[in-house]
Amino acid sequence: MIDKFEFDDALENRIIDANYFEDLSRGRMDDEFFIHPTDKLGRNKIDFETRRGRRMGLHYFYVNVYHAVKEDTGFWDGQNGIAAAIWKNMFLPDNYELRKIKNVLRIIRTYLDRGKTYMGAAEPRKEWAHYVIPLKSYQAQLTADLIELGFGFANATYFLNMYLEEHNLPHVGRSTVYQTIKRLKPKVFMIKKRGQGSHDPTSGWCQANHRWALQLLIMYRQIETQDMPKKFLNADGTLPDCFNEDKLPHIRINNIDFWDETHKKVRIGKYKTVKGGNKWNRRGETNGIPVRTGNRRNH
Repeated sequence: MIDKFEFDDALENRIIDANYFEDLSRGRMDDEFFIHPTDKLGRNKIDFETRRGRRMGLHYFYVNVYHAVKEDTGFWDGQNGIAAAIWKNMFLPDNYELRKIKNVLRIIRTYLDRGKTYMGAAEPRKEWAHYVIPLKSYQAQLTADLIELGFGFANATYFLNMYLEEHNLPHVGRSTVYQTIKRLKPKVFMIKKRGQGSHDPTSGWCQANHRWALQLLIMYRQIETQDMPKKFLNADGTLPDCFNEDKLPHIRINNIDFWDETHKKVRIGKYKTVKGGNKWNRRGETNGIPVRTGNRRNH
């Protein structure tokens, strides 16, 4: 179908010297020429101007090369259609779907029908006129609290539906809960690792661990009262009750069982773990409603 068009564009019919590009690149691949910045999930980031330039390229091919053929002619579809031809001529990525190209062509077609100049505008975002769960509602706050407590989207949907059923309201799906949290616009940040305790000998943490170690030695009968360092005695020289072997139970090593490892049962939805085990937390405030989503604990 594409062969039916006659092209007289000088740019389209020009003779390209492949040796010129080979000398320019010196045999290097595209990935070696261009280093794409990535986001926290490892995906390539494309800035606004790059996307706009790509849409203007689609505009050039559609208007000047394929003469703005309308979609109802059927020339857009198929492996030999206009969308596939533009994808091939622009050397777009393999994961760039023809559906995206057709969406841009529809926008360009709308501008042409209205007599306006297309300047690379993107497809307008879809805004729903009605939401199942309003932001300023108890259901939205309940959803945020459930996610904060670590129930996950699936479990949060289950308990939210229990509340809706009790109040004679229709059930919602998991996607509704997800979109509600997304509309609340929580602040997303990574839970950083931090060590527990302190290396300061004068800190309460170190002193408590020091005294606890001595108490264990007494309970195992590995140290006697007369051998106890004087710094553990009271100010008047008396023995504290926590170090008195007559008031502490006697632990016999033969009565203790040891296991190599024990694991807590996994609870699905406790964390969102991505890219090397990083854990994320979500907190925010929208429309006067405090919203805390994610898990409270920091590691």
